[in-house]
Amino acid sequence: MQIRNMFHPLAPCTNCPFGLEEAPLLPSPSVPLLFSKSSVLLISIMASTTVIIQQPGSGIPAGNGQWSTGICNICDDMTVCCGGLFCPCFLACYLAGAYGESCCLGFLPGGMTALRTHMCVTYGIQGTICQDAMMTTCCGLFEICRMTREMRRRNH
Repeated sequence: MQIRNMFHPLAPCTNCPFGLEEAPLLPSPSVPLLFSKSSVLLISIMASTTVIIQQPGSGIPAGNGQWSTGICNICDDMTVCCGGLFCPCFLACYLAGAYGESCCLGFLPGGMTALRTHMCVTYGIQGTICQDAMMTTCCGLFEICRMTREMRRRNH
């Protein structure tokens, strides 16, 4: 079946910009149109589109909805521990950059809270935005170390 020219119902559309070889016939000019030609073309394209409802994950899946390490397990990864102890600004910048965000996120008000919330959503860790804000505000250095350990363990 060919796409038909709207003004001449027997003439096929030869220069379709979407490369469609088959599509429903468009009505002849004698039939009143409820949709324009572009609407019919859009509907036929949307009918063949696959929608991804859930993005595939990467790294270790979060099976239990919890962080893989505790807030006080700062010495589990000595590289992260030393980075957080001697240069916490660099660690925050490293974390944001390695996670795919701007390095400046560590210096913006609420930046680490936003990053922690995004990590919780990505890794399936249970919690609320209020908990994210409290942890990054009250336990900032410890939380940045834990977030970095989590990201490194999940190979993000």
